[in-house]
Amino acid sequence: MNSTLALVLIVLVGAGGIAAGWILRTARTPATADHDTSAGYDPLVVTAPAPAAVPHGMPIDADRRLVTSLIGIHDLDGGTSARERIREDLAQVNVHMLDAAPGALFDSAHHKAVSGAVAATPAQIGTIAALVRPGWVGPAGIIRFAEVTVYIAPTDPMPV
Repeated sequence: MNSTLALVLIVLVGAGGIAAGWILRTARTPATADHDTSAGYDPLVVTAPAPAAVPHGMPIDADRRLVTSLIGIHDLDGGTSARERIREDLAQVNVHMLDAAPGALFDSAHHKAVSGAVAATPAQIGTIAALVRPGWVGPAGIIRFAEVTVYIAPTDPMPV
């Protein structure tokens, strides 16, 4: 498959996802109505904070599915311009990429260690050797942790 066709397919899938998300959101958004308080009570107001992450098996809204879909499309090798466009579109809804620079200290709040590399010096132990897949963060918290290779001690039992 040539790169032009691949780029066209990615753009079409992205546009289809955006259209589907917009349609689902409009279909699920109730029309605003005046609330009748003549019964002596006010409408229910929920003040609890939203959860930081949605556990598997729970329903998620169309916006979250759309963001997840765009992140998946970004992971495909669609060329630099397609990735930049997706990053710009995600930034408009406050979703940003979590990068992990080699040599930076591993932070389990933002990174997920997926493999280990034997450190050449003791100072490298616990630092990032390489970024495997970028992470993403949105207004509600981490969407996907940055997947990294971490420098480990030669005696560490973690598989390399």
